[in-house]
Amino acid sequence: MRNHGLNQAEPQPYVSGVMAGRPPSTEGTAFGKRVAELRKRRGITQAELAKVLGVTSQMIVYCERRASNPSLDLLVKLSGALEVTIGELVGEDSPRRGKKPGPPSALDARIERVRQLPKKKQDLAVKMLDVVLDGA
Repeated sequence: MRNHGLNQAEPQPYVSGVMAGRPPSTEGTAFGKRVAELRKRRGITQAELAKVLGVTSQMIVYCERRASNPSLDLLVKLSGALEVTIGELVGEDSPRRGKKPGPPSALDARIERVRQLPKKKQDLAVKMLDVVLDGA
């Protein structure tokens, strides 16, 4: 094949360990940048966030790079997983005060597990906690 004087370099493959995934071709949306910042502030990876939300890692990449008009369902899930308000996700609220960046504390993680229980089991857990606290 003739080159016709054009400088056509061979495409270089991504080097393993140097670059994870495909580099962004465009700058992320304002919404996507907020999602990425909030995720990093919580100290979780895209894969971890995807697992919590029950979506693929590619969906998180899409959210952080291209999404500009997310569904209400996605906003609700993201706000819960990132422990922020929907307003914070869309850039209307300031971050919650008093929240430390990084993963939740052991107590916060347990409280979240209790929140996931059925109502009767939640009531039982609260009663047990009241007994411990009242005896302190």
